[in-house]
Amino acid sequence: MNRILAWRLRSAAVYIVAGVAVGALVGVFTSSLDEEPAGWAALRGAITGALVGAGLGVGEEFAVPRWSRRLGFARLSLIRFGAYLLVVQGALLIVNAPRFAIVGEAGFWPGAARYVTSDSFPRQLLLGAAATLFLILLLALKRLHYGSELWRLMTGRYHYPEPEERAFLYADLVDSTAIAEMLGHIAFSKFLQDVFAEVSEPILAWGGRVYQYVGDGVIVTWHSLEGTSDGACVRCFFDMVEHLAAEAPTFERTYGVVPRLTAGLHAGPVVTT
Repeated sequence: MNRILAWRLRSAAVYIVAGVAVGALVGVFTSSLDEEPAGWAALRGAITGALVGAGLGVGEEFAVPRWSRRLGFARLSLIRFGAYLLVVQGALLIVNAPRFAIVGEAGFWPGAARYVTSDSFPRQLLLGAAATLFLILLLALKRLHYGSELWRLMTGRYHYPEPEERAFLYADLVDSTAIAEMLGHIAFSKFLQDVFAEVSEPILAWGGRVYQYVGDGVIVTWHSLEGTSDGACVRCFFDMVEHLAAEAPTFERTYGVVPRLTAGLHAGPVVTT
């Protein structure tokens, strides 16, 4: 199993674990409304959360990264909201239909019909929509900021200069001037967007953080121990090269040129501020 696939599966598993935890808590808090034991409500909520987390994990790690590149924030948010609302409601239907089927001594589909026409369905539909909207906001925040970055912003750490040992990888495009002259500035900008989008997955898979994009290059950083452990900063670059090579036919077909990268590495003391 390659590093990127392992990273995607690990990230999807995080969604499932988070879904179980949140679902169990919601089940406990709403148990009195459904007049059922808190333990049973927590179990039902955990199963629902696992199903929702699995849907979110597959969507965010396998579907969204590939087809969402050309979508604006508003359109992507609407598509996410619709898709994940269906996931949430589908999970609630799968979990609640057997309960109503058992009570009515009927099969799954009659139980599903009883659930949809029950007094609790409008409330769960509304809660599901609210939860989906909250999820969309969290996912948008996650897309804009790393978790550690958010924590540093909230705790005010960036207000105080602090020395750190960090490793840096600077990767830039080979023959970028010639490519820009061949493509023109608009097509070249799109070309760079596609290059950066392709290399972002290896960067995340190897635990790197994009410090900034500089012209036709990207600066990636790690804490020194993380970057040098298992040769992460070096192997990250070769995975970036391999990832671009796998997309060579697409770049050739779209732009008439295949991107190649060169890189430099450095590690040492810096001041974070």
